[in-house]
Amino acid sequence: MIYIGVDPGATGAIAAVNVDEDVLIADFNPGEVLRFLEGVVLEDVCRAVIEKVGSMPKQGVSSTFKFGANYG
Repeated sequence: MIYIGVDPGATGAIAAVNVDEDVLIADFNPGEVLRFLEGVVLEDVCRAVIEKVGSMPKQGVSSTFKFGANYG
């Protein structure tokens, strides 16, 4: 079993660990993350979660929209 966590922010990241708590990937590079996920999804049982996010006080409309698009 592999557990995957996703931080959807503009400078977010992804991390994956196995049941032995070995870190399999912790990366910000979209290309590296995609290659990792393509291999893992085909070979292993996975559970993934994404950080629940929302807008922050005094955050601009444009920034909030971009952040929401990343989350979506």
